[in-house]
Amino acid sequence: KILLEVIFLGLTPALAATINTISAISMGVGIIFIMVLSTLTMRLLRSFVTEENKYFVTLIVTTLFASIFQMVTEAYFLSAYKNIGIYIALCSVNMMLFAAANGAVKKEEKNIVVKAFLFSLAFCIILFIVGSLREILGVGVYLGQVKDIPVNYFANNKILILQKAPGAFIVASIVTAIVAFVLKKTGKNKEAK
Repeated sequence: KILLEVIFLGLTPALAATINTISAISMGVGIIFIMVLSTLTMRLLRSFVTEENKYFVTLIVTTLFASIFQMVTEAYFLSAYKNIGIYIALCSVNMMLFAAANGAVKKEEKNIVVKAFLFSLAFCIILFIVGSLREILGVGVYLGQVKDIPVNYFANNKILILQKAPGAFIVASIVTAIVAFVLKKTGKNKEAK
């Protein structure tokens, strides 16, 4: 349940950056970087963070790492920066605030950095799937080129709506429904044992 909430919370700004696979990967790497370092920092600061100021501190810490990622991306990976731009910060802050609300600063929470990594990795995988599907089905290429026969078919039979914002929501909804179905099935299998 929490995985799906995290996915939806960060999904809207992330969808703007998933028009192709490279942009989706760039966004995913940024999310992993920001979530893990922000969570680690919040974990180290937990004895100074009170219930009243945890959202403020989380916002400042997450914004710091989002800014670092944006500056490094702009300086060294300009083409990626042009695609993901401001969306990386918006997505990261949304997800990190949710994480703070669900225990990043709780003193009894264990392995929170590992959980942040796993959440952000799951989010990255979903972005990769959404970006790949939008690029193959909507643009008709994969990684910017047509080389495989299945992809070549889609180059001639593009689903144009997938190139636009509604297409991102369509693909993301389908992927999220599949993830929810798999999680529900695996949850039932665990309960049955």
